[in-house]
Amino acid sequence: MSLPHYFSENKVIAEEQNAVFEPQLSSDDLHHMKVTRIKEGEHIVIIDADKDYFECEVVSLNPQLEVKIASHMHEDIDSPHIILIQGFPKADKFEDIIKHATELGVDCFVGYPSRRSIIKIDKSKLKSKMERWESIVKNAAMQSGRNTVPQIDFVFEQNQIEALLKDSYVLVCWEKAESHHSLARAVGSIKEDIGDVNNASIAVIVGPEGGFEDGEFERFMTMGKRAYCVNLGHNILRTETAGMIAPALVVYEFGQLGGSL
Repeated sequence: MSLPHYFSENKVIAEEQNAVFEPQLSSDDLHHMKVTRIKEGEHIVIIDADKDYFECEVVSLNPQLEVKIASHMHEDIDSPHIILIQGFPKADKFEDIIKHATELGVDCFVGYPSRRSIIKIDKSKLKSKMERWESIVKNAAMQSGRNTVPQIDFVFEQNQIEALLKDSYVLVCWEKAESHHSLARAVGSIKEDIGDVNNASIAVIVGPEGGFEDGEFERFMTMGKRAYCVNLGHNILRTETAGMIAPALVVYEFGQLGGSL
């Protein structure tokens, strides 16, 4: 059974001199421990500010959380950095996408008000939205046992995305793509081109309800190191489905989720 995962964003545990110490978890994490009824003597995983991975025993919960290191764990997973650029969808679909795609292994999310996005984000309300989204991806990372919390951002202009993707391979999901433009084939081409998988960055771009306008699509195809137009099969998927399936297929093709290099 997987151990509960928590994040100590301000502490480097390897520098700790004391055998028993306070891991400096956030108030949200401490609340989560209380809700899940973690007890003294139980083991948890703490990922520190250096993204280092420790299994720790809970020594005390009152008046403050104190732990001791049980083992220094190592996660050697060969995987590229995966970015999801999501045309902003209506209702709460974006929240569902980032939650489930975090569990699947996406490392960075960028929301984008595409020309056909039905819902537009008010800049004055973006801060509160970001706080909620950050909480969602952190909780999803904890639940799924990840050793990193995905980054999340929101941009208002397409040219801002271009700057973010200058070092990435780009997969633009488009329902008008020819049938032979499969995501698997595009990823295969990327594999042949990259050297160190861990230093590679792959961006998946998904449109909102109604997809991209032609000019918008063409602009995306000029971005990154190399851009590929890909389809996700014969059926036209909802934006929230494509936003989860497309990056999941990339993760699979790179050896996770039961796939193989």
